[in-house]
Amino acid sequence: KADGFSFWPNPFTTTLNLSYNAITSASIRVEVYDNGGRRILQQQYNVNRGMNQLSVSGASGLSHGLYYMRITDLMTNAVSFAKMAK
Repeated sequence: KADGFSFWPNPFTTTLNLSYNAITSASIRVEVYDNGGRRILQQQYNVNRGMNQLSVSGASGLSHGLYYMRITDLMTNAVSFAKMAK
């Protein structure tokens, strides 16, 4: 669990699910970085005020290892981070 969102399963295999609690309707950017700090996945989602359930695609092709998720609210520029494993 991270600030304003949670994700499962951790470790993940093919699908990464995300619950995001938005204070207002907005767009968010979800980025995944490898352990070396390289961005390897980026997606943008429109969310509604309240709890949103999202599925992050593209995670199935990642190698086993440690990853970092960064979520940016594009309206407020608030940023949240979490560590995850595959």
